[in-house]
Parts: sequence; structure tokens; C-alpha cells
Amino acid sequence: MIDMVQEENQRLKQELTALRQMIIRVAPGVMYDGRFDQMIASPITTLDVACELLGEMAQSRPFKN
Repeated sequence: MIDMVQEENQRLKQELTALRQMIIRVAPGVMYDGRFDQMIASPITTLDVACELLGEMAQSRPFKN
């Protein structure tokens, strides 16, 4: 059971790292406005930053039907 939890924890860490890297590629400004530091200090903040960026993108690029 402990091995399964450790494996899942490792998988989630890898996914957060990949998401953080994608955020930096899409919005390099996060490196300078403090959000990168927040993502490093609290990895779950990576999800908040990703949601924020998706919201900004949705507002700036209306969806086509």
C-alpha cells in the first residue's frame, strides 16, 4: 500500500513539474511577476496559476462555434 502511495505521489510531482514547464513556455512572464516563486514554494499553486492563465486566454480569445 505504501508503495502505491509513493508511486502516485511521484507521478503527481512529475505532472506538476511538466505543467510548470508548460506554463513557463506559454507565459514566460510568470518568471518575473512572482508566480514562479509561488509555484516552487507551494506546488499546488501551479494548478491555480494554470487556471488563471486559461481564464485569461479564454477572455482574450473568444471561442468560435
